[in-house]
Amino acid sequence: MIDMLPVSIVGLDCYINSLLTVVNWKLGEYHMSFWDSWCFRYVPSVSLGESVEYPMSYVLSNLQYYYNYVFENLEDVDNEKVLLKIIEILDCNMPVVVCIDMYFCNWTENYKKDHAEHIVVINGYKNSKFSIIDTMPVQTGIEIEFSELHDGIIWAKKVDFHINSFEYITVEKFLKYTMVRIENNKEFEQFEKFVSEISTEKLSKDLQCKGYIWSIPILNNLRRLYGNRKQFLLILEKVESSQATEKFLVEKVRTIYQEVIKQWGVIVNLLYKYRTVGKIGKNNDIKERFERLLLLERTVYAEIGDLLLKNDTEGIKETKTLLHKIIFQNNFQSHFSGNEDFEYFSELPQELVVGSKTIKFEFIENQNNCISCSGQQQVIDNFQVIKLHFIGYSIWGNQIGNVKLTFSDCENIFELRLSDWCLGENFCEKILWEGKFIKKNENGEVCHAYIYDAELVLPSNKKLTKIALPENDKMLLFCVYAERELTTNSLEKD
Repeated sequence: MIDMLPVSIVGLDCYINSLLTVVNWKLGEYHMSFWDSWCFRYVPSVSLGESVEYPMSYVLSNLQYYYNYVFENLEDVDNEKVLLKIIEILDCNMPVVVCIDMYFCNWTENYKKDHAEHIVVINGYKNSKFSIIDTMPVQTGIEIEFSELHDGIIWAKKVDFHINSFEYITVEKFLKYTMVRIENNKEFEQFEKFVSEISTEKLSKDLQCKGYIWSIPILNNLRRLYGNRKQFLLILEKVESSQATEKFLVEKVRTIYQEVIKQWGVIVNLLYKYRTVGKIGKNNDIKERFERLLLLERTVYAEIGDLLLKNDTEGIKETKTLLHKIIFQNNFQSHFSGNEDFEYFSELPQELVVGSKTIKFEFIENQNNCISCSGQQQVIDNFQVIKLHFIGYSIWGNQIGNVKLTFSDCENIFELRLSDWCLGENFCEKILWEGKFIKKNENGEVCHAYIYDAELVLPSNKKLTKIALPENDKMLLFCVYAERELTTNSLEKD
């Protein structure tokens, strides 16, 4: 079996993610595929959802240009001969990308129920069983019988990649290319036209579209646009940045751009929620959120332009901080120790890195070991906090809740976003730990689980006196930390 790590990038489909899994295995990278990220294309169509998209052709074109993507279709009128060709390729230590009818995918909910196309990577063959890597959702250790793949295979491709030689690429070049493309294509104007067309009636009609949730255009295409904002940061952090000015650019752009991703994530999650419950809430604020998002993207665009013009390292400084744990009573038992559906495969961590500090991770099994948020309040010792760190995860999907913070002179509401424990970060949280869990079923699929650090940046000139957690019991926290700048007074106090 070929040892491969699945690549699953939000906003991309199972075909592209399967190709990225192979190119990452072969070359150890894939980030140049996202050269055309942070884009917006609006072409009026019969529905709002079909009017916007992030074409997968952009990624395929970049795979060809930067990684010399080549493929060979394994075709034959006899499926058994196709499978024998796959085994020959696997014997040569090369994986194969295949499309399967999900009716024959024993690890999915469609198994023996519904027909739909799904694309995966085959990375091994033993004892008449093929080994499968699924990128959506990420699953490894899957096995499918020769006979079932024989009946379910739709097509198969032998794919390969080689790095093409191209000119040295810098952060500055990537940013300038992106800004010129956005300007030349009038992408903010297209974004503005899309926002002007949004209405509760149109959204409701789009969300009532029949079909699987991942096939609904308004959800699929907006998720793709959300994903390509995340891809923008992925390539930004991978291109060359050896000079101090380049490193400064990366850090500054990452800081100001993360809020763009968070706002996209909130909108997409709200729309998925509305689809699930079957209607848009009475206080639908999607249009207003998109208006704020458009303004935010334009502001970030201008700020990046200013940074490129300055071309210096002004403002670079190392701030020393300390962490203060805010004590809340544990009231819930985390399933990270296993439950009736899962058992843990990876050992839980003993330490976590929060901010620049290492903290002990105290997890006591078989008793209340985390906090289910229900508006709990805690008084703070009237000190200036630059960040709050909420360490945990959510269940039953990504969750959003309001944190009420009381300062010495006012009270503010901050939106806290926390991703699902097994879906990976959706709101730019920092992943503090990633481990594996095994499903208690006949296939024993391996799932990935995460512990996140959801940060809230606070006004630097205010003193915090009280914190109230969200009223959302699906948001589970292991601990909450306040981060503050290290000063002489704080050293004496601590």
